[in-house]
Amino acid sequence: MFGGLGVNAAATKSQSRLNAIAGKNAIIVHPQGIDNAWEGAPYSKTRRGEDVAFVREMVRSLSKRYNVDTHRVYAAGMSNGGGFTSVLGCHAQDTFAAVAMVSGAFYNPVEVNCADAPMSTLIMHGVNDKMMTYEGGDRHEAGYLPVRTVLGGYLKRNRCDMTFQATPEAGGSERLNFNGCQKDVQLVKVPQDHTWFWQPDTPKVVWDFLSSKTRV
Repeated sequence: MFGGLGVNAAATKSQSRLNAIAGKNAIIVHPQGIDNAWEGAPYSKTRRGEDVAFVREMVRSLSKRYNVDTHRVYAAGMSNGGGFTSVLGCHAQDTFAAVAMVSGAFYNPVEVNCADAPMSTLIMHGVNDKMMTYEGGDRHEAGYLPVRTVLGGYLKRNRCDMTFQATPEAGGSERLNFNGCQKDVQLVKVPQDHTWFWQPDTPKVVWDFLSSKTRV
């Protein structure tokens, strides 16, 4: 679970509430980026590929120490951490079974030179997000992508047929389940601002999605 800009590992653990939801069934890891930031954003202290390499090594190290099912390793993140999770979904399909991005800060390289391989993907984003707007924009003197552009990359790599079913979620949200995908792709549109949502209950939505996925 990767936190947002300026949010350390302890605060990310408290905010995400993933331990309360999944701690009995999974090892929950809260890494801490250099200066509390992750690769891909303009304010990151690491160069392209460095945090991806760090995460790969972290997974390898944990797998040696603990009883890890390497076919069921997942990445989730909020804001800058959500953007970095998408970088992992773009470049580390050999390591992760599924990714979940919440209020993602989608600066490139989230859609640059992605490996052409399917990835189970959940995107949750506030349609009223004023910090990382749903339609994309500029922040920190750099452009970030619209949600539809990031989603479109995953739909293409998963060979989805671009149709979907829409179902209501808590708090006036809407979930889109896309059809014909090699691996599951879902978008949850939330009528809220930039946050880790309480309605719908984000850790439950994220864990219900991730925990059913296996890398084959």
